[in-house]
Amino acid sequence: MSENQVESETIQAPLPPAQLSDLWKLEDWWAVWLGGILLILGCVLAWQARPADFADRVAVVKDSSVDADQREGDRKKLTDELSKPLKRWGAKLKSWSSNPAESLTGIDAKTNAAYDVWPSIGMVFLTLLVVFGFAAWVMGERYMFFAPAFGVL
Repeated sequence: MSENQVESETIQAPLPPAQLSDLWKLEDWWAVWLGGILLILGCVLAWQARPADFADRVAVVKDSSVDADQREGDRKKLTDELSKPLKRWGAKLKSWSSNPAESLTGIDAKTNAAYDVWPSIGMVFLTLLVVFGFAAWVMGERYMFFAPAFGVL
């Protein structure tokens, strides 16, 4: 081999051995844990939010003597109620025409009722701050540094 040619070698560092403590010290695993916890929590809340007459409604939907339009209406209403158990704690932003701030507060054109989504946005922010702050604290980060940085994001 001549002096002008450089031999290309790939140097690979050995991977550190996996440890059991990686399950609560690594950010990737925290994403898995938090996702699983949120999934389980969502299932529990959906189960708890089912209407008291759930069995009767299911029987009505399954009953073949009810006409198709009635059955479809009941199915849609039941699906809407069961699929949105956290609706009272969250709010959907409204539409706007020229100013995005109109989506946060104002008068709903359909119901002519005042709405304000800031409390819902605040609750989502605080919930995420607590959940992610706890995860950061367990991984060894100082919460006093995490909270302001999370607020900026």
